[in-house]
Amino acid sequence: MTTVWIAEGCIACSACVDVAPEVFALDAGDGCLVAGVARLDGRNTSNAAERSPLRPEVAEANAAAISEAIAGCPTECIKSQ
Repeated sequence: MTTVWIAEGCIACSACVDVAPEVFALDAGDGCLVAGVARLDGRNTSNAAERSPLRPEVAEANAAAISEAIAGCPTECIKSQ
């Protein structure tokens, strides 16, 4: 998986942040986001519109944690490709 995003429905439970803090962060407003430091475009957003790929080294180092975050999301709003 090289691209991760947060679709609508995030309840900001921070489960993804707990599992993969290098990739996910809490948004001050309304949910979680894909951290800019983890993305090629460097933006701090849900990445739903941009679909910016993860930095290769981040994707590789955090692959298991990202999969765990996707599986553990209670609203199933973490998506990847």
